[in-house]
Amino acid sequence: MASTRIMEHAFALFALGVCIYGYVGIHQTISMDIGFGGQYQFVTMWLLTLTMASFGLKLIGLPCTTLINVATAMETGLSCFYWWMVLSKPHLVPARDSPFYIPMAIDLALHLWPSVLLHIDLVLFRRGAASTHVQLASIAAMYALAAAYCAWSGYTHQRNEYWAYPLFADLSTAGRLGFLMACTTGCTLVYLADVLVVPKLLSKPKNE
Repeated sequence: MASTRIMEHAFALFALGVCIYGYVGIHQTISMDIGFGGQYQFVTMWLLTLTMASFGLKLIGLPCTTLINVATAMETGLSCFYWWMVLSKPHLVPARDSPFYIPMAIDLALHLWPSVLLHIDLVLFRRGAASTHVQLASIAAMYALAAAYCAWSGYTHQRNEYWAYPLFADLSTAGRLGFLMACTTGCTLVYLADVLVVPKLLSKPKNE
């Protein structure tokens, strides 16, 4: 229906605006030279870019199922891991006087709202398509992205002589890859739940 299409595009525009706010905000907040790769040393920016591309393509009528599947699952995995770290290890959160301090509004736009908005989009506008079948291409793309980020993080470390994420300093290359693969497995479980469980929970019961 035309009204549904209008709502879908309006929501995609709103979601894209939220993501752009986070993208621009983090560059303005941490505007110093942070080395080779800039903000793209961080996987957060990789996933935020995927999310912006997903909503941008929906706006122009060229939705990419694999892209938005990957963004939805991996943004959710990132959000869960990030906020678990914030709550369980608050000493890792930069203080207000730190040059790396991120205001809460921008922090939410980077580490929470993308996953929330993608799942709202899933429930409202992608439920029918998501319930058809598991897309192996989406799962393969997540693992490929994780492997690419592992290689990229190692390269930026060579150029900058520091790790974007301090926990990587205690891991070997194999350990770093294993950690990212384990995280991606968690994201894969999110994707499978989105495809196989969520549609069933939201489906209307048939009249007897």
